[in-house]
Amino acid sequence: MVINVEIMSGAGNLFSVIDNRELNLNREKAKNLAPIVCRKAYNNTMDTDGLLLITQGREEYKVNVDFYNPDGSTSMMCGNGARCAILYASNYGLISEGNNDLISFKMAGNIYKAQINANNIKIYFPPPLEISLDLMFTVSYGKVFADYVNVNSDHLLIYKNDFEKFFGLGLEQINLNMFAPDLRNHSSLPNGANVDVYSIENRIIHLRTYERGVEAETSACGTGAISVALIGAIKHNLRFPIEIIPKSKKKLVVDIIGDIDQFIEAIILEGDAEFVGNFLYDIKQ
Repeated sequence: MVINVEIMSGAGNLFSVIDNRELNLNREKAKNLAPIVCRKAYNNTMDTDGLLLITQGREEYKVNVDFYNPDGSTSMMCGNGARCAILYASNYGLISEGNNDLISFKMAGNIYKAQINANNIKIYFPPPLEISLDLMFTVSYGKVFADYVNVNSDHLLIYKNDFEKFFGLGLEQINLNMFAPDLRNHSSLPNGANVDVYSIENRIIHLRTYERGVEAETSACGTGAISVALIGAIKHNLRFPIEIIPKSKKKLVVDIIGDIDQFIEAIILEGDAEFVGNFLYDIKQ
């Protein structure tokens, strides 16, 4: 069977997206398919950062989204992928809600809410599962201090002062593909973690992310943006809404409902989503 694979971008984070309503691919088949449709699949030139399978939801949610990393791993939340999935569902007739209506969808085992306004989409996240500050990790090049945030995706966050001392390089110059793997695979992290480095200029966070499952730096990371915004508010006295500029330079905005010092009711990730291109793939290959 020849299937259509859409290439979508969420703030520069690229995804291969497939309508799974008729294909009904199970987890094992999807894990095997992910490396194929994510690696140089688009015109033999473009890697994507994950596979999104979209199906119709049930009574309690409108859309079901299954996300797979290019290595076939799954079960983690992806904020930029979620925005792409909602735009895809809207364009392909899985949802009929209008601008700013709340849309329920299931992803990574949880039910989330979204709002769509043209290509600008908000995803509502629950409170973080864990925040741990000022952790120390011993790696091949020394002792690194990092903060840990889990928003159904694990992130280690390292401020510029803590990585500049090792290499004497700023945020734009550091080779994240060399700096991050020791931390991403650290023995104290049973599931590993995404690794984020950041700086703050004029109360705007600049962020770069090495993603678990991609095993490389990506152009943007939605859960990384949420994680760094929480740390920015807690440790650097930033006020919500907080603007984050990832490697792609496409702005993400994080806001909260509630109080960072007392109780967070919800976290809102806002940014763009767009269709980039498409290709056909014979699933029997």
